[in-house]
Amino acid sequence: MIIYLCLYDLKSRISWLVTNAVNTEPTTGALLLSLFVVICLAITSALSGVGRGVKWLSNINMILSFLLLGFFLIFGASMFALEMLDKGIFSYILHVPVMVFTVWDPNTELGSWQTSWSIFYWAWWIAFAPFVGMFLARISKTRSIREFELIGIIAPSLTLFFWFSFHLLLGLVEHSNIRAADC
Repeated sequence: MIIYLCLYDLKSRISWLVTNAVNTEPTTGALLLSLFVVICLAITSALSGVGRGVKWLSNINMILSFLLLGFFLIFGASMFALEMLDKGIFSYILHVPVMVFTVWDPNTELGSWQTSWSIFYWAWWIAFAPFVGMFLARISKTRSIREFELIGIIAPSLTLFFWFSFHLLLGLVEHSNIRAADC
């Protein structure tokens, strides 16, 4: 399931790169090649151990992520993104209690979506809860509950707020044909 979701995401992100001249969708060969490359990297990383392969791929991922974020900070609409970051965090804090306790009528379109998404989300966490729990337990060994909350909950949330405010909002700015100088 996760390989399918990753490939679907990869397909949507690089469809402009690996297409044939007639169709705008990636070819089956391109998808299979992408799958092969991802599997080879995963196998190589797993076989070389956590200390070498996984660490190496993680470090490369972090370096590329920070380079991309730096590029957006320098060449993007940084002030617009920082303004939206502030508004987004405030809006999240203000609206999260309402969103958590809202249940739509299952016979409506929103209720149908909420029901199907909840089932998918529950299945996802049931499948990955043992792995996530073991990971969090391992990295939280000898830490206090306060440190665990900071490292396991607050820091990832703030990182995602920052990440999405720059990448998602700047993508929306570009998509809307708003020049970065006007923001």
